[in-house]
Amino acid sequence: MFYKFTPPRHLTLQVHAKPGARLTKLVPHGTGTGSSIPQLNIMLSARPVEGAANVALCEFLAQVLKARKSDVQVVAGLTSRDKVVRVELRESMTEEQVRVLMEGLVEEAE
Repeated sequence: MFYKFTPPRHLTLQVHAKPGARLTKLVPHGTGTGSSIPQLNIMLSARPVEGAANVALCEFLAQVLKARKSDVQVVAGLTSRDKVVRVELRESMTEEQVRVLMEGLVEEAE
């Protein structure tokens, strides 16, 4: 599982970022990350220069998860493609609601 939910509003995501892409978008699992860790794969149009890709990643996840940009933060992997991102969701959610939200992200990527 590429996420961990801590009720009522904290979500931690394992992300594999691919900076320098033509578009910013979710990518299906198993598309050449070379990692055995379950991750959410995201292509980013921003280049990995001076934190631009990290900012773009946080903005994209905020948009997709309907969170404030200030509530999305890379907490590990600032200089790596493999990152841990923490999200504080705007509203309290149950485990089931988060599961449905995450499944929706995976389906959107496929």
